[in-house]
Amino acid sequence: MNTLRLPLNSITRVRSALDVKENGEEKSFSNYLESFYHRFYFLLHQQQQSRELPVPETARGLTQLVRSFSFENLNKKEDYILWSTYRAYCEAKKDAGGYVSALSYITAHSRRNATTFTLKELPAFNPLLQLNRVYSWAEKDIYLTQMEAVNRISETENSKFIARKILDSDKTLTSMPPYEYHSSRFHISKKTIENERNPNKHLLAIYTSNNYYSSLANTTPIIFIGRAFELIVLSFISNGINLSSQVARILNGAPLHSVSSLNITKQISALGLDDDDDIVGSDNVDFGDNDDTLQWLVGSISDWKSKNKMFFSHVDGLNLLPIFAEMFNQVFTQISFLKTKLTNDRYKEEHLSDFACRFEYILNNAALIQMNDVNVVLANTAQTSNYNTLRDNKKFNSYDKTIRRNIIEVENSEHKNADLANLFYHALSTHPIFQMNVSVSDNDTAIRKPSYKLRWNDKTQTLKQQTVKEFKSVMDEAISLSKIYSGKNRFNHDDFVKWFNEDSSAVHMAEKAVRMVKEWPELEPKSSSTIGKAFDVMRLNVSRHD
Repeated sequence: MNTLRLPLNSITRVRSALDVKENGEEKSFSNYLESFYHRFYFLLHQQQQSRELPVPETARGLTQLVRSFSFENLNKKEDYILWSTYRAYCEAKKDAGGYVSALSYITAHSRRNATTFTLKELPAFNPLLQLNRVYSWAEKDIYLTQMEAVNRISETENSKFIARKILDSDKTLTSMPPYEYHSSRFHISKKTIENERNPNKHLLAIYTSNNYYSSLANTTPIIFIGRAFELIVLSFISNGINLSSQVARILNGAPLHSVSSLNITKQISALGLDDDDDIVGSDNVDFGDNDDTLQWLVGSISDWKSKNKMFFSHVDGLNLLPIFAEMFNQVFTQISFLKTKLTNDRYKEEHLSDFACRFEYILNNAALIQMNDVNVVLANTAQTSNYNTLRDNKKFNSYDKTIRRNIIEVENSEHKNADLANLFYHALSTHPIFQMNVSVSDNDTAIRKPSYKLRWNDKTQTLKQQTVKEFKSVMDEAISLSKIYSGKNRFNHDDFVKWFNEDSSAVHMAEKAVRMVKEWPELEPKSSSTIGKAFDVMRLNVSRHD
């Protein structure tokens, strides 16, 4: 006899008609979700599905959710306790996004006033704190994301740095953006710094890092946005206690989410410092006064918070961590692609000040996108190669409609958080870091002076010459790495095979070498040569992976 089963609608199909009853009062389930989002996804709108709550599919699950997070708890319960409960709930439900947000909040709540606090302690901004080596339910492929970015940059050392920290089997709880990688295009030479017509040491201190050096111990400032991003977030979430120590730690440390922060190894064999005019050393030129920048930042942030008192009197900065986490993902992804684009000769007039300006537009637009609950414009911004337009905000807003349209939609929003969203955007867009390179013209238009031109070789090599140099660099490094297996100074075929089978970066180096030879067959080395023998091993193994 067949058991008679009654078909039941899932919760998701009937939730629009559900009511939540609490203390004798009934409110719609949509009203409940609004309260839930307001507490755990502050300023993030559901339309963007940035951190969408996985609504339970059963009545039992829904009852558990509402009991754990009642209207009263959502509106009145102490933040730390409520977020701790949310972390436990997300872990039980395997809601990775919610778990990372909650754990980041709890950590920041305990650490934000410590002298040594940095965003690297929060899993929302540090992929290494989300790995499946700790969380078996992590399933986002971080290795592929990083290798795709590395291949776009085409600098040999980056794949080596990644291989030391991230395995091809590694997964993260949430999708994470590419690290910001080393690129010779984003060096600033000694000659440029010494002859700068519009010197701005704050730009150098915040947007460049000299943690890397060549094999001859030469160094040069390399551009990264990580410090600027971290300083902005810190200024929102800090209570001001020990702010000076925290800012100093950021200025003197490796930039957030950069290849520099990923590795303790500081040597780049192909740094490109072949000319004395390129070389910058601590003994021959000052490329950023951190003490001066520290004093300026601490004072400016204090004044900026006073000017935005209306926002900070209503919002605890810790509640902004979820939206900053989404902005982090969006900004670093766009910067990765932008750095590749700026290698085109249409952008050879790019200055550090221009790149900082692009970062400003991209960050501001990321905030607008996440807050926009109406007609969001998802197009990338700050891509123009017209520097007169880029450096003049009035011209830029007339040319690039993306930010302007997103501002209008947030300004006209009827969402209950619309006023706070607009106050947040005003605070963000007027942050001191965005004001430090602005001169104001007579008509009150923000003009950015070009400062510190990026490294560009006007004696441009042909594409073939560049490829020859890069192919030799890849092969020399591979052969060098293989020698560690026997300690021999000369090439050994068996050592090379062993290295290839045991080093996770070998396949990607081989794929790059094989790809270059396919594009330029004349690069193929003689089989009898050392490089030829190594390349034969590489090509054979790459063909097996195809």
